[in-house]
Amino acid sequence: MKKLTKIVSLALVLVMAVMMLASCGGSKYPAIEKAFVDAGYENNTTFTGVMNTIKEELAKEEYAVELHMLTKKSNGLTSAIVIEFKSTKELVEYYESSATVQGLVKDVSENEDVNKMYNALVNAGYANGNCLVVPASILYINEITNIVRSEEHT
Repeated sequence: MKKLTKIVSLALVLVMAVMMLASCGGSKYPAIEKAFVDAGYENNTTFTGVMNTIKEELAKEEYAVELHMLTKKSNGLTSAIVIEFKSTKELVEYYESSATVQGLVKDVSENEDVNKMYNALVNAGYANGNCLVVPASILYINEITNIVRSEEHT
């Protein structure tokens, strides 16, 4: 009987551990959004220009994503587009296939290894978790990438 109790207890502990790990793997968007809001940005539902181009590309490729745009309150022009993917693998696949996003995202070396490519995007400040952050304002690229990098360390 003691042996059966130990086995059941271990099984329950294992199930609980797996459930805890699964619940931690959610989207990084809420944390990214908070970092931008703390830096003076707000949600913007007006998709124009680059945002519409990216939206059209995503529709053609049939990626299941959420699009978000965060705009700086103080000037109303500085924006970051956050593309929330289901997985980091899809994020990297989209980046590699999109000339539009590659043109907007600078300082990322090409690499065939998915993990290394993802790490290059993270190190450059363009990705965090399942989210790809595309600066829509080239004058504020450093500010935007620094916000994304700072969220990684909070």
